Amino acid sequence: MLEMPGAAYRGAMPMTVGSGWGRGRQVLVVEDEPRLRRLVARLLTQEGFVVAQAEHGLAGLTALETGPAPALVLLDHHMPVMDGLAFLSVMRESWPLLPVLLVTASPDAPAMAREFACAGVVIKPFHGADVVAAARAALDHREGSEQAAG
Repeated sequence: MLEMPGAAYRGAMPMTVGSGWGRGRQVLVVEDEPRLRRLVARLLTQEGFVVAQAEHGLAGLTALETGPAPALVLLDHHMPVMDGLAFLSVMRESWPLLPVLLVTASPDAPAMAREFACAGVVIKPFHGADVVAAARAALDHREGSEQAAG
């Protein structure tokens, strides 16, 4: 299930897999489960995104500091070393406007997303299309906000 603050989505939005919609935009996937991290990276790569991966929050912060600036972060909630909420607290100091999708099985996910100004939530377990739909919605919202402000 996918939930976005301010809008509720049930299931995936229609899309063509491998459509190239990502157009080379950078995404950082911060997830401690290797199989899930690789799956999400593959799904986003098929959509045309350039995907960087990190196995926990501290590695995610290092990727932000040293790599190309991502258009979006997909962030697991429960991880070793540094969990998702600790990552968000530190990340917001330097990248306050960077959209983040919180990926979690927590029943408190919508409240956490609002508290930490996340662009949305992807509830585990999820379908691959849910991740792509959430990324699309978060980036469409960000780009619409930037155009309205500009």
